[in-house]
Amino acid sequence: YKALDEFVCNFILPLVVEFVNLNQFSGNDHLWKYKKLNCKISIIDELIKEYKSTEPVNTRKIALLKELGRAAYNNPLTEATHSSRIMTFAKILDNKEKLRARKIVEAITQHENSSVKNCPVCGVDTLIAYKDSELELDDEGNLINAYDYTYRLVCECCGLSLNSGFSEAKSYGLVGIENLWD
Repeated sequence: YKALDEFVCNFILPLVVEFVNLNQFSGNDHLWKYKKLNCKISIIDELIKEYKSTEPVNTRKIALLKELGRAAYNNPLTEATHSSRIMTFAKILDNKEKLRARKIVEAITQHENSSVKNCPVCGVDTLIAYKDSELELDDEGNLINAYDYTYRLVCECCGLSLNSGFSEAKSYGLVGIENLWD
């Protein structure tokens, strides 16, 4: 996938940006572009910037950006994408989606070692941080140390899904996303 990512980010995305900036295509972003992220990161700009950098490409950053983009396309919330005329109807639909996601989160967190965070994509408190515990024992089996860690993040609203192979977004130079792995 590295070669495909390089091709898309170096050649296709810059071309797309040039096209959509033309007057003929202006204002039609809603027809093809992902919904804006709650964290305000511009995925396309970040992908292009990563490949234009003189530093080696950070494949984990690319994977994180691609997952944020996938979740943004799957984000069921519509309010921010509509004009004010149909905003009230969109708000009704969005509230239904948020309620559904919150009920799922409530059911899961009652039976799992987990916590709930605000999702950087949809902005709803439906990002479940699944946790596990690690125990350190001495040679006789006595507990020396115990700690919890997050091994997976899943948003029940937009579908964002990250595993523990990712670091905090700020370590990739992405601002606007709170610490998710603590």
